[in-house]
Amino acid sequence: MEDLSLRFLPFLNDIEDYSLEIDKDYNILSASKGYYDPKYIYNKVGYWNHELYRLGIVYILADNSLSPVFNIRGVEKLDSNTRYSSIPLYNDNNNRNYIVTEEDTYKIITDVSAYEGISSIISSDKNLENSKGVISLNGFGYDTHKVLGIDIKTDKEVVNYLKNTLKIKGFFFVR
Repeated sequence: MEDLSLRFLPFLNDIEDYSLEIDKDYNILSASKGYYDPKYIYNKVGYWNHELYRLGIVYILADNSLSPVFNIRGVEKLDSNTRYSSIPLYNDNNNRNYIVTEEDTYKIITDVSAYEGISSIISSDKNLENSKGVISLNGFGYDTHKVLGIDIKTDKEVVNYLKNTLKIKGFFFVR
């Protein structure tokens, strides 16, 4: 499941202004109650600029038990222009493709055509994709009132494989 988990990709979703004014008696002076509002907590809790986060996925197995946490694919400097290396689930011969990583750096290897011969391994230096699920949010200025939202996406082919082949009932993400 490690390989399948690396096919879940974080994308920047939303940038929301989080400005909140509270007086000395803890009275909220803003229209938004921010973290004091339960609807905000469950629908708008986000990620902060200039932070590192490690994201993972937990699967609900066929017997209703939970898997350990698996890393999803991470990337340095996640922003609205982030593009990931395309590594299809199946190759041209309809055999499963597996995502390979550099053992000491955790970088995703995007060209494994000569991997067994170790002659031409190409790492994904473009976005510094990693197999540890670590994302960095950087480059949105120094406005501390911005909360960033993250979507995690994958191909339907991956979901179908989890559901039909591995009999996974569901999954959820953790940080």
